[in-house]
Amino acid sequence: MEKISKKSIALLMVMVLCIGCFTLTVSARWSYIATTYDCLELKSGGKFHCDGQVSVFDGYKAKITVELQQYNGGWNTIKTWSDYDWDFAVVCTDWYVAKGYQYRLKLTNQALSSSGSVLETHVDYSVSLIYN
Repeated sequence: MEKISKKSIALLMVMVLCIGCFTLTVSARWSYIATTYDCLELKSGGKFHCDGQVSVFDGYKAKITVELQQYNGGWNTIKTWSDYDWDFAVVCTDWYVAKGYQYRLKLTNQALSSSGSVLETHVDYSVSLIYN
């Protein structure tokens, strides 16, 4: 198994210390992705806090695409954010939604080579929440 960088360990510790809803995945089955994290939390007044993070092993680039999806007979993407950087990528934002629907995040986590070629992709979904 490849060695996890100090930056990845620090990111993992920060995520573990955070209080709130989250899913943290650390898996030995990936070759380039070290950890993934997601959080969808309903704040007051129809504001959702949307958070997604991916870290990769040293020497690779991380890319994350976070889609806020609304269920209306099927899952439809209503807003998309992305980030791309060395070691880890983060999307952390708030977004207002309409009442009466169910929402979730779709997260596409990727590890890329230094030239930008996709080496590994992992798609994950947050918990789904209803805003009434």
